[in-house]
Amino acid sequence: MGKNKSLEDFLDQETHSDSQDAYNIILKNLQANIIKPHRKKHAFFIFITFNTHQGVGRLAKNRERAINWIQTIPLTSAFEKAPQDVHCLYLSYEGHQYFEKFEERPDLIQDNPFESFKKGLMNQTIFGNTQNASQVEENYKKTIHALYFIATDDKARFVGENGLINQLSDPDMLSNNGMAEIFMEEGSYETNTQGKQIEWFGFRDGISNPRFFPDMSKLPIAPQKAEAPAKLNTVLLPDKNGMYPYTCSSFMAFLKIQQDIEAFEELTHKMAIMRKAEAKKSDKDHVKLICKGLANRNLKTGTILDVGEQLDKKIDKIGKAIAKNGGILTEEEAEKLQSSMLAILKNVFRDDQIEFDTLKELKTNDPERYRKIIRIISRKLKRSFQLTEEEVKYAEASLIGRFKDGTPLSLSEKDGLDEASIRSNFSYQDKQDGKGLKCPFHAHIRKANPRTKDSEDRRIVRRSMLYGKKQEAEKGMLFVSFQSDLNWQFEELVNRWLYQYDPRKKDAGKDPILFFEKDYKRFRFPKNYGEKEKINLIMKKPLITFRGGLYFLAPSIPFFKNLKY
Repeated sequence: MGKNKSLEDFLDQETHSDSQDAYNIILKNLQANIIKPHRKKHAFFIFITFNTHQGVGRLAKNRERAINWIQTIPLTSAFEKAPQDVHCLYLSYEGHQYFEKFEERPDLIQDNPFESFKKGLMNQTIFGNTQNASQVEENYKKTIHALYFIATDDKARFVGENGLINQLSDPDMLSNNGMAEIFMEEGSYETNTQGKQIEWFGFRDGISNPRFFPDMSKLPIAPQKAEAPAKLNTVLLPDKNGMYPYTCSSFMAFLKIQQDIEAFEELTHKMAIMRKAEAKKSDKDHVKLICKGLANRNLKTGTILDVGEQLDKKIDKIGKAIAKNGGILTEEEAEKLQSSMLAILKNVFRDDQIEFDTLKELKTNDPERYRKIIRIISRKLKRSFQLTEEEVKYAEASLIGRFKDGTPLSLSEKDGLDEASIRSNFSYQDKQDGKGLKCPFHAHIRKANPRTKDSEDRRIVRRSMLYGKKQEAEKGMLFVSFQSDLNWQFEELVNRWLYQYDPRKKDAGKDPILFFEKDYKRFRFPKNYGEKEKINLIMKKPLITFRGGLYFLAPSIPFFKNLKY
C-alpha cells in the first residue's frame, strides 16, 4: 500500500489485474468467496445458535468455549490460490452482540451501513411482509448467531463417519454439549452442456457480476466493450474491529428461495400460446377468445398442449347433462352444439374443407357422433397450436431478460450469440430498446440491473448455490450476495428496483419471478419482438417461495483471531 493512500482510497480504485499485488495486504486478511467465487461443487451452510439461556457465569464459560472453537476453524483468505477447501465464518448482528463486540465499540452500530444490519432483513425488505413471512421455515424464525460455510469438491470427505459434518454433532463439539444448536443446508452447482453455471429454471447465473482484477487480455471481448474492473468498495468496507491496518469486511445477504419449475414452464407456455393465438386470429373473435380461454387454464406443461383432452372433458360434461333426457339431444341443443363446432372449424381450419363439409352435412342428435367430431377438431388444434422450440425460448427469455445460454434479449430475438456478446457491457438506454420493445421493462435482469449510472454504483456480488436435486420436487436457490452497504445496494435492489411499480412506465411492473400478490398479477409483454403491440399475461401462482433470510457480516480474519473471552 502506498504510504500516502488511505484504505478508503485504495477501495475506491478500479481493480486492474496488473495492480493486484498492491492489494495483497487486504486480500490476506479478507475471507474468501467475496472477491472471487470459490468454484467448488458442493457446500455446507451450517447455521449456529449459541446457547444464551444460562446464568452469567455459565454464559461467559460458554462464550469462551465458542471462541476457542472458532479459532480452530481454518479460515480461507482471498489471497489463497486454488485451496483444497474453503472455510468462512459469518456473524449476524445478534452474533456480534453475543461476543460483545458492539457493546465494546458502540460506534460500529451508529454508522449508516450498520443500521440495516442491526434491524435485519425481515424488517428492512419486502420479504418480511405478511405474505412472505407466512412461508418462512421454522429454522429461520429463531435467533441465529453465525453461519459456518464450507465449500469443497470432495463431499464424501466431510460427510463420512470421521468427517467434519458428523464431528459438529459430536458431544465434544457443538450440538450435544450445550454450547450451540445447529441446522444445515447443502448447496451445489449445476452446469449446462457448455459447463456454465445455471440455476434450476435452466438459465446461466452470475454473468453480470462485478469483476475484480480481471485479466482483460483473456476476456472474450474487446476491452473497450467490456465493463471496467470493479472497485473494491462495491463489496468491502473497513473492518474497524480488525485490529490491523487495511483489514476489510463485507455484508452478506442470505435467502433461501424455493423455485417452482412446473409453474415457470406453465407460465412461459401460456405466454407462447397467447402470442400464437394472437398471430392466428381472424376477422371474427371466436379463435382469439377460445385460445385465450384455453391458455389461461392451469394446463400441464412440458409436453404439447393437449387441447383434445380439454375438449373431451367439455363434451363429456354435455353428455352427462343430456343423459337425464335419455341420452338424446334436443333439437335446440343439437343445433347449438353444431353451430359452435362449425364456428371453430370455419375460423381455425378455413384451408381444410374435408372435416368442415362433413360436419356441415351432419344431422344427428347422437352425442357419440359429436365426440368423434370434437376429436377431429382436437387433432387439428394440436397441430395448429403445437409450440416450436423457438416460441418457448422467446417466452422464457421475456420473463428473465436473457435466453438460457445467456444471450441478452435486448441484443437478439434468438439465442446463440457468442460469449463476447453475452458478456458485453450493453445498455437498455439506446434507441433500440429504450422503450422496452425487446427486453420488457419488468424482465428479471432488467429490473435487477437497469444498467444506468445509478444502478452501476449499486451492484451486488452474487455467490449463490442450489439446494435439492433434479429429480426432487422441492428445490431452489441458496441466494448469497456480498455488498458494502445493505441499504444502498441490496435493499434498493429488492425494495425499489425489483418490487416497486414505476408509474412513469405502464409496462414496468414488479418482477414476475420474485413477486406474486393477489392484487398484482397482470403483466404486459410485447406480442412480437421489437413491436409496440402487447399481450396481457395473468399469473395464476407464484414462481418462487421465500423460505427464510438473514443478514450477516463477513469480518476480517484478524477479527476472529483477536476475539477475547
